[in-house]
Amino acid sequence: MKKPKVSKLRTAIVVQSFIIALLVISLAYVYGQTGGTFIISEGIYPHGVSYTIWKEGTTYYAKNAYGNIDYSGTNASEIIISAWNTLTTGGILYFKQGTYTIDVQLSIPYNDIQLTFEKGAILELGANTNLLSFNEKERITIISGELDGKKATYNSDNWNGIIGQTTDSRIKDLYIHDFNGNGIFVPNATNLVLDSVISKNNGNRGIYITTTGAIADESDYCKIINSHTEDNGLRGISISVSIGTIVQGSTSINDGTSDGIHIEANVDLDNIYVIVDSNIVVNSGRYGINFVSYSSGIASRSVISNNIIVNSTEVGIRVYQGSGGLTENVIVEGNQIYDSGTTGISVYNYASQSVIANNIVKNSTTYGIALRGDNHTINGNNIIGSGSDGIYLDYADYNTIVGNIVGENANGIVETGTSDGNIIVANNCRGNTGVGISVSGANTQVNLSWNGTIWIP
Repeated sequence: MKKPKVSKLRTAIVVQSFIIALLVISLAYVYGQTGGTFIISEGIYPHGVSYTIWKEGTTYYAKNAYGNIDYSGTNASEIIISAWNTLTTGGILYFKQGTYTIDVQLSIPYNDIQLTFEKGAILELGANTNLLSFNEKERITIISGELDGKKATYNSDNWNGIIGQTTDSRIKDLYIHDFNGNGIFVPNATNLVLDSVISKNNGNRGIYITTTGAIADESDYCKIINSHTEDNGLRGISISVSIGTIVQGSTSINDGTSDGIHIEANVDLDNIYVIVDSNIVVNSGRYGINFVSYSSGIASRSVISNNIIVNSTEVGIRVYQGSGGLTENVIVEGNQIYDSGTTGISVYNYASQSVIANNIVKNSTTYGIALRGDNHTINGNNIIGSGSDGIYLDYADYNTIVGNIVGENANGIVETGTSDGNIIVANNCRGNTGVGISVSGANTQVNLSWNGTIWIP
């Protein structure tokens, strides 16, 4: 039997390969057109995506998971709404790089919808409206991307970047800026997590959340973590709270006429924790961190710890009992507070039973720590360089002031004639310009302390 010649076999393989290549090129040309059912040029899409949305020229497209273009047109809002209206059981919309001009409020229609943005994908406001609404839906996820409010143009009202009630939702790695209202405004939130969100240059608040329901389980807490607010008109982070809330690892810079971080209790928070931990607040318009109760709210059992607050216009950390409210059992511990316009830490207006411990307070214009209320404990703090008093007690009874270093202030520890029954023990009041320790209450006790000139046994 004769063997086939090698040259003929090679020729056959080359011809076959050439035919296959022509077939592939033809199919790519046919189906790669704008009007085709599949665009090969768009490449491989993320696994599990329900719709991929992109822009070519002035036309927007939405392609389903099978590669078919279901929707196209020159109005981005219409394409997005058409695509997610088909996701009755949830799904993922993936936005390719590009700018999508939105001219109506985009209200998420169903639960379990995820919006994921490729780097460089931007939803920009194109009309006087809110941009995106949770629309009382649950388990919504927003990942990456940018929302641009164009507030120089769209400023007829307080338009928001994201608005609406939601439960069990997540926003991560999102940049929101230049809305005339709030960057994010979520009323009635439960278990909302904002992770690595940046909210800048909005007219009102960077992030504004209200929470509902007396829920003690930490799994239902709202959380703002590793996020950043800057140059917002009123406040950086603002939370009106009735369930547990955690603000951690976040920064507020140059935020507005009011507070960097504002926590307000309007209902009974007994046994519900609010944790404000390891944040940085710089150049707040009024208070660095403001923790208050109003309207029968009870702000209790909460922790403000390990934060750094620099150059607040008025107070670094304020714990306040407002009209009709009750603020008690708040722990302020391990914070560093520098260059406050009036007071480093203020526990005021008859708040009670708080612990102010192990803080560093430097260079406050007036007071290092100012106290009004009863049964507080102030211990282990280092208070330096206050323009008036290191620790100031006014209308303050039965408080314990123990183990503090109060030095290089105008005065050390000063108790006014409206205060009595305080215990001042084991404090080192060194190097103050005026008095080291001055008390007025008949029942106040001072022991084991250095007042700058003599030892008080």
